[in-house]
Amino acid sequence: MTNSMGSRVKNLRKKHGLSQEQLAARIGMTRSALGNYEVDRIVPSSDVLGKIALALQTSTDYLLGLTDSSMPTEAEVRFVDSLDLDNEELMRKFDLKINGEVIPSEHLELALGLLRSLQQQKNSGK
Repeated sequence: MTNSMGSRVKNLRKKHGLSQEQLAARIGMTRSALGNYEVDRIVPSSDVLGKIALALQTSTDYLLGLTDSSMPTEAEVRFVDSLDLDNEELMRKFDLKINGEVIPSEHLELALGLLRSLQQQKNSGK
């Protein structure tokens, strides 16, 4: 977990074959703002961080350096898919925690969206 957030964003962007302009357009920001994030000149808000994570098909935990895994595990994808609950029902029924702390609803919504998107891609053969 030694890479900075900016370097993780940059590495994943390149891995996905995206230019700064392309990624910035996907998440609704300027290329220069994205460039500032990539060189760790500016720290993005949690909302922007979530958009970056979703566009790069990763988790905010990975971008923040809290995990070295850039992809959700197969078990996480299966868990969300098998529940067959919408996000509101899932958050109402479970107090999901990381390191003993309840995951904030906005973070959980981003994670669930990412997991559902990955499952949908897998099911469509991509």
